[in-house]
Amino acid sequence: MSTLGKDLRFGIRTLARTPAFSLIAVATLALAIGATSSLFSVFNGVLLRPLPYRNSERLVQVWSTDPQQVNNRHSPGDYLDLKKQARSFEILAGYEERSFEVAGQGEPRRIRGAEVTSDFFEVFGVPASIGRTLNTREDGPGSPRRAVVSDALWKRAFGSSPSILGQLLRVNGEDVVVVGVLPASFDWPTGIEMWSTSRGPIPASPIALEGDPLQNRELQYFDAVARLEPQTSISAAQSELAAIARDLQRRYPQTNRGRAWRLVTLHQQLVGDVRPALNVLLGAILCVWLVACANIATLMLARSSRRQREMAIRTALGASRGRLLRQLVAEGLLLAAAGGAAGLGFASWGTKLLVRLAPPEIPRLSEITLDGRATLVAVALSLAAGLLFGLAPSFPAFARGLSPILTFGSRATGSAKASVLRAALVAGEIAFALILLSGAGLLVNSLLRLTRTDPGFPVRGLVAVAVPLPDTRYPDARRQAQFYAELLRRLREAPEIASVATGFPLPLAGGGATANVEPQEFPRDVDGPICEIASISADYFRTLGIPLRRGRSFDSRDAAQAPHVAIMSDSLAARLWPGVDPIGRRIRIGTGPAADDATIVGVVPDVRVRRLADAPPPALYLPVDQFTLPLLSVVARGSHDDAPVLAAVRREAGKIDPELPIGDARPFEEIVQDSIEEPRFRAWMLTAFSAAALALASLGIYGITSTSVVSRTRELGVRIALGANPSQMRRLILREGLRLAAIGAGLGLAGAMALTRLMKSLLYGVDAT
Repeated sequence: MSTLGKDLRFGIRTLARTPAFSLIAVATLALAIGATSSLFSVFNGVLLRPLPYRNSERLVQVWSTDPQQVNNRHSPGDYLDLKKQARSFEILAGYEERSFEVAGQGEPRRIRGAEVTSDFFEVFGVPASIGRTLNTREDGPGSPRRAVVSDALWKRAFGSSPSILGQLLRVNGEDVVVVGVLPASFDWPTGIEMWSTSRGPIPASPIALEGDPLQNRELQYFDAVARLEPQTSISAAQSELAAIARDLQRRYPQTNRGRAWRLVTLHQQLVGDVRPALNVLLGAILCVWLVACANIATLMLARSSRRQREMAIRTALGASRGRLLRQLVAEGLLLAAAGGAAGLGFASWGTKLLVRLAPPEIPRLSEITLDGRATLVAVALSLAAGLLFGLAPSFPAFARGLSPILTFGSRATGSAKASVLRAALVAGEIAFALILLSGAGLLVNSLLRLTRTDPGFPVRGLVAVAVPLPDTRYPDARRQAQFYAELLRRLREAPEIASVATGFPLPLAGGGATANVEPQEFPRDVDGPICEIASISADYFRTLGIPLRRGRSFDSRDAAQAPHVAIMSDSLAARLWPGVDPIGRRIRIGTGPAADDATIVGVVPDVRVRRLADAPPPALYLPVDQFTLPLLSVVARGSHDDAPVLAAVRREAGKIDPELPIGDARPFEEIVQDSIEEPRFRAWMLTAFSAAALALASLGIYGITSTSVVSRTRELGVRIALGANPSQMRRLILREGLRLAAIGAGLGLAGAMALTRLMKSLLYGVDAT
């Protein structure tokens, strides 16, 4: 038998003689490696794995920018000029997310869709799994609109039937031909289930535009994605876009003053918001792995101190230090192999659990698996742990030689260097545990402050139901306003509803429009602040429970043909007219020829618009009859159960338009909880990791204290024989444990002060220190 085989057999026999130690070591390592591999699978699937598109490193998101906002959308005129002039792009495509009402296959349903330009899928280079994708060759007068569907929608709504190809569906009241099914890996924009071609070179505007819509430069309403030319860097493309932007600023000073473009890699666009949180969690779980390894190494050191006489005898009988070292390493590798195998099983289950528990804001969840890379990480961690276990006990054992042990017997078993190494490992465990506890404390404190944050209105009993209208049946603002007015009239008479209104966007839902707002006395060449624009009905503030600070709410005086009016938030009023009553003052909304004028008739408090953690932005509210969008939601107060409200909305909307599908109701309490789902996830994950590290560190203190007592039995007996009482002995032992705790705590506090500063972007209402 080979030497390695003999070492492994000897290691198995040695570990079998101490089954309790072996089981504890394997279980500890399995949990540490399993948890680390599970979280690495998430880290790998989200951040490290390339996007599943051809040459994905060349894909970029194209944003319009201005001095006040860096992630603006695109106007038709600017987009078409960019598409014509930019040489850095192989392909530039536009898309606009919107709600699709789909009929022609069972009951009408409402799904998340996107209207895209015909070259959209050429950007990604992704072929259809069934049929084909969209292409520019079929564009032309009279050609029907085409669509492709996601793999999930194909399976859920069409039973995975190949007969979907060529099927005619009614999408927002218009005939659309299904030409293909996309692979499950395609998910851009995230969560979209159907992509349909636009009617022209750009996605259709959600509101009617005056004049030639292709020349409009005021309304920025759709997004763009591009594929860079081969060998073209982002910096070179950015320079070219800057030159084009300067030319447009010169040619169109009224609309393009300060406007430019910004490129972001598609991968960065997708994962940028979650990268800091995943980095923190991965660092935390690696700390847990280090604590687990240090804990097992401490146990191995304690165990080796009891085997020093055995090793000394074997050395005296002719065993070389190399042979003893190999056997120690073999024992460590055996423990690591068993722990790693068990850890992989735990990691497979843990990865699925993390995907299930992760908030939907984390992108690419469907791509997260325990793949080959994650398995290699588990193997590498196991090997590293095995070497650590094997080598750590050998240093003190061989540092001073083994022959004195045969001379002094058991008195020599308490090697000073072994004690120092054990103490250092335990102090390190405490330091890592304290760092994690500090981070967890910050995140939990931040989460508690976030849950106590006032969104700006009472959410209990408030329910939202989205009622978007298809533009084919409701092509203009007049018909849209008539539908919403009739729906509100009917709902006010419904016994299930105490108060009802319509609005878009709703608080904490995001997705609204923005515009420059400035007093009329401002010079035309000076832009006012960018603010959120919302379209609301007369009872909106009363239904949400938002009080009026000054002035009045909207009412029947604010009809479509009446002089335009607006209500502004406190922060917008303070920016435009600090210390002055804004009621009756006139403002301009937007820039250029399409700018609109309005009179301020009211001021309301600020409310949270996007997420609970985001500061309330300046906001301007316009009456729905004067600024109608086909995307309004019904917001109602009724009982604390959302079912009666949803039933009432579906019943009354069905009486007006039987073909109009209505989405699910969403209680605002649920919307608020969804807005803090990601902070809650990372807070409790880090809390779990820190609790595990603290438990392991506690076991480490117990182990080294117990070993110290056992190794000093003769010394303690002599002390008692000379008159020491038991309480003095207890203080002596406790002093050593407290000394280790104090050293570890000092190191941990220093590390926490430095490392928690990396968490600044994850905190709300609490400083990193």
